[in-house]
Amino acid sequence: MPDATLSHEPIRRELKSCPPDGYVDLLQLPYYDMLERRDGASRLYAQASEEGEVDNKLFMESMQQWSRSYEFKKCIVGHNLTDKNGVPLDFSKPETLRSLSPNVGHEIERLIDELNGEDEENEDFTPAPSSSSLQTSIPSNDTDTTNELESVSDET
Repeated sequence: MPDATLSHEPIRRELKSCPPDGYVDLLQLPYYDMLERRDGASRLYAQASEEGEVDNKLFMESMQQWSRSYEFKKCIVGHNLTDKNGVPLDFSKPETLRSLSPNVGHEIERLIDELNGEDEENEDFTPAPSSSSLQTSIPSNDTDTTNELESVSDET
């Protein structure tokens, strides 16, 4: 049977934005934590008047800071990154992101997204068909087919 659980082995990624030897050790988020992050990443609510009636106004709030702080806290399990005084950065605290270099933060963000599969859109999880079930079609210069298509489009 195929194992459908995530690995608890950290993956080390060297940081190009933090030379000469900056790195982070990352763990993939479990699916439950991904759902929790998505739930916390946005809020949708309606505004009501004083009489309690909805004003037909919907508001959506993006919680990017909370979401990234959550990912950094959960996914970064080791690193050698420090502040100017040589004190190791503590990614379990959201305020650490306030002093983090944007280049370093963006690179770590990208690595976490890649690890969690968040950078891929519209993935196809269905297995690819075997070669025996694939049909190959060769374009034809058959004028009868062209005429049939033209007559169908003329009728519509």
